[in-house]
Amino acid sequence: MVSLDTSLIDIIFNFHIDSGLVKLSLNRFVLIFLKIDSYSGVYTGITLSSMTEQNKFKLCILPTQMGKTFVTINKILEEIKHDPTKGRSVHFVLTMNTLLNNKQFANRLSDIKEEHGENSVAIFASTYKGDLTHIDSLCKLISFSKDPAKMPKIIVACSNYRRFDDCFKYMEFLNNNETAIARSFVYFDELHKYIKSKKADIRGNIEKMDDYDIVHGIMAMTATPDVLWNKSNEDPDDYWSKITIINIAEHNENNYVGWEDMAFYHSKFVLEDDSNEEDLYYNELYNIKYAEEIIYKNPEILAEGSRSFIPATRKRKTHNMIRSMVMRVNPDTVVVTLNGVEKNICYLDKEGKIAKIDLVLKSGELGDLIALHLHENMIFNRPLVVTGYLCVGMGQTLVSKDLGAFTTAILGYSKITNDNLYQLFGRITGRIKSWVDNPIKTQVFCSRINSTICKKMEECAKNIVAKHNGKQLGNDKYREPINEDKDIIKNFAGINILED
Repeated sequence: MVSLDTSLIDIIFNFHIDSGLVKLSLNRFVLIFLKIDSYSGVYTGITLSSMTEQNKFKLCILPTQMGKTFVTINKILEEIKHDPTKGRSVHFVLTMNTLLNNKQFANRLSDIKEEHGENSVAIFASTYKGDLTHIDSLCKLISFSKDPAKMPKIIVACSNYRRFDDCFKYMEFLNNNETAIARSFVYFDELHKYIKSKKADIRGNIEKMDDYDIVHGIMAMTATPDVLWNKSNEDPDDYWSKITIINIAEHNENNYVGWEDMAFYHSKFVLEDDSNEEDLYYNELYNIKYAEEIIYKNPEILAEGSRSFIPATRKRKTHNMIRSMVMRVNPDTVVVTLNGVEKNICYLDKEGKIAKIDLVLKSGELGDLIALHLHENMIFNRPLVVTGYLCVGMGQTLVSKDLGAFTTAILGYSKITNDNLYQLFGRITGRIKSWVDNPIKTQVFCSRINSTICKKMEECAKNIVAKHNGKQLGNDKYREPINEDKDIIKNFAGINILED
């Protein structure tokens, strides 16, 4: 007889003993063949499922601006419908770590209040000015958990260490205590950006939550998931060796504007001298000088009514440099700057004085808010430039039907990861084709290699939806469109200068 060491087992389902069925849920997967003599019947078979087949973590992969938030909200609403029969659920959503993204996601949930009550959606943040319920501490959230009248159904928080920690502690609390909550779900927006955080130990805490009975689902959403697969661990049964893709039953590309719909201009640029007074690195200065050369050679980019996306780098001073440069070329230019310090519209008034309008998103979409301010200040038809980096790099929708699609984008990067480049490119994509009867292609100025990276990254995301919907995948399946392109695979690290 083989002894059964339960410390080695993770999940074993469907023990068939005689005609009976015993279901067990334990802790580490291992293939075991044994005879059980503690039962009177005769052992007839064991059906084993590996941990990676049974874990609760699911991944939503879609190209940029194709509707990941829509899929997530539908998933949340579907689960809430089951509350009367399956028990009260709570949904903890961790958005990109910017207040704009946090508010954008929350605003898209605002209609839920009408059906489920004023307290149904809450913002979990230190400070918040808006129409939704505000929770400012874990203690306050825990106090709500025993009162169904106060307990929100959906909690939206920023993805930073403090809120990650609050989320993980809250799930542990729910799992170990009797509350009004019977089921909990956790959603990670743009998880690729945070998965490597050692301080927050995202991987470890997701695996820990997976063992909680109270947690019924863990879902991540991203257009750039490559880093989520743990490529450093060769154990085929590692939690992160294979990931289950959610099944999007009714996926389509209707109305979507992507790589094929752009007009690319592959402009070579050589930075001869990287000395500067701003203490910028070569790749940072390259970004500014590239944009500057494109604008000076093509001043019509800043024509009346134009809409241009010219992202800079991490350093806020580069955002200021882009703003100063375009306003110098055309003083009529209106510049939207989005970063950790500034979220505003800047322009010269009729007297030639600098005017600034703070962007405070309390409801609706950012693009609509920008359009509203432009109309109110009678500057709607002026050329518009949007710049920034982290706050515009992923997740954020920058345009609207009223504001119009971008007419130009300048992506002048000499060193940037595949993920960051594709996410920046993603700000000019989306389901926007029907906004006008005869859409004009956005002209994109960048190097040939940058264009190729954007194309291939979009293909990787589309490939998942087209071929692997609802399947459990290793990283090689995500990389299918680029498996033979070693240069692009190397650039997931983004440490080398990109060359055409």
